[in-house]
Amino acid sequence: MALILQLETPQALDALEEIAAVEGVDALFVGPADLSAAMGHGGDARHPAVQKAMAQAAERARAVGIPIGTLAGTPEMATQVRAAGFDFVGLGSDLGLLVHAAQASLHALRTPDAAVVHSLNVGTHAY
Repeated sequence: MALILQLETPQALDALEEIAAVEGVDALFVGPADLSAAMGHGGDARHPAVQKAMAQAAERARAVGIPIGTLAGTPEMATQVRAAGFDFVGLGSDLGLLVHAAQASLHALRTPDAAVVHSLNVGTHAY
């Protein structure tokens, strides 16, 4: 069992060292979407100010010797946050994975190359 505390506001990042020093805390985790919203960037986790704050958090966590992680929506973003010093990375989120699965299903239903095509206005028919 591990106790990982999530930091999602600039105030939480400001208190990173204090939070890391709490007895029993095993790691920290920066929530990029909520952090970016709290910073006034409308959930844009790729905003330069958000990326800078996250990189600084990773650097500060390393300085106090506590692991720090985050989420990445793409493999490219995962590579970037690892390069910025994050120790562990969750690739995707429950909502993101659900949306991508729904989009893939819709795409499959709308592909006319399939033997059977499903559409709302025509119904199911074979080509």
